[in-house]
Amino acid sequence: MHTETLDPKTQRVGDFKEGFNFGTFADDKASQPIPSTIEPHQAELAAFREACHNLCRKLLLLFGIGLEVNPPDFFAKAHEPAKTSGSILRFLYYPPPSATPDAQDDDVRAGAHSDYGSVTLLFRLRGQAGLEILTPANTWAPVPVCPPGTTDDDSPPILVNIGDLLSYWTNGLLRSTVHRVAFSSDNSNTNTNVKNAGGESTADPRYSLVYFCHPANDTPLTAVPSERVKSFRGGLADANQGNPYAERKVLTADEHLQMRLQATYLQMYGEKGEAA
Repeated sequence: MHTETLDPKTQRVGDFKEGFNFGTFADDKASQPIPSTIEPHQAELAAFREACHNLCRKLLLLFGIGLEVNPPDFFAKAHEPAKTSGSILRFLYYPPPSATPDAQDDDVRAGAHSDYGSVTLLFRLRGQAGLEILTPANTWAPVPVCPPGTTDDDSPPILVNIGDLLSYWTNGLLRSTVHRVAFSSDNSNTNTNVKNAGGESTADPRYSLVYFCHPANDTPLTAVPSERVKSFRGGLADANQGNPYAERKVLTADEHLQMRLQATYLQMYGEKGEAA
C-alpha cells in the first residue's frame, strides 16, 4: 500500500492499492518467485499473458494499417514476443473505503496518470466503479465496466488504453488517456455503499487484471513513417518537431520506461534516480 505514487505532483500519499506483477514465463513457469497459492496456475497465467500480447499486436497492426504506416507492421514488429521488454501482467486490489480510514477526501485509489507503454488491456469485474478519465473539458468522467450494449454479454468487455509510447510515435494523433481510480464519484472517502447510474458500487473492494504492452527495450523511438502522422502536425518535415518526448531526448523504449518508473517510485529510487 502507498508504494506507487502515480501522480506525485498532487498526491498527498501513495496510491491506496496493492499489486503483483508478473514478468515473463518460460515453459509455463514464471521467471520470478510467486506465492504458493498461484503456483498451480502458472500454465494458465502464461497462456493468458501470451493471449494478451497477441491481442495487443493485432491492435497495433490495425493501427499501422489505419494510419497508412509504411510498413504497416511497424508497431507490431517492435513488439515481437521473443524480445526483452517492459511488458507485464498485473493483479490489482483496491481495498474498500471502510478499510482505509486514514484516507482523506482528496485522496484517490490510483493517481491521475497515463500508461507508460504502447497499449494497455484492462479486465474488470461487474459492479465495481472507480475508473475515471480526464475529458477535453478537464473534468473527470466515469468509465462504466459494461457500457450500453454490453450489459448482457457473458463477461465485461476489455478496455483498451493507448499509452505514452504510441502517442509519441504518432505525435499525439493517437492520444494516451489520462485516468485515475477514485474512491467515489465525488472523490470523497465514504463508507456509504453508494451506487452510480449503472449500478456499480463505490464502496466495495475493487479487483482488476491489467496487461501493459511495451515494445522491445532496444526499440528506438523514432518518428512513424506515415504521411498521415506528418500531416496531423501541419506537414512538418520532421515528425519529431514540437514533440515533448523529442525534447527529452529519449532514445529507447527502455530509457523512457525507466524515466517514468523513477518518477513514480521516487522514494525507492531516491532524488538522483538511483535505487535506494
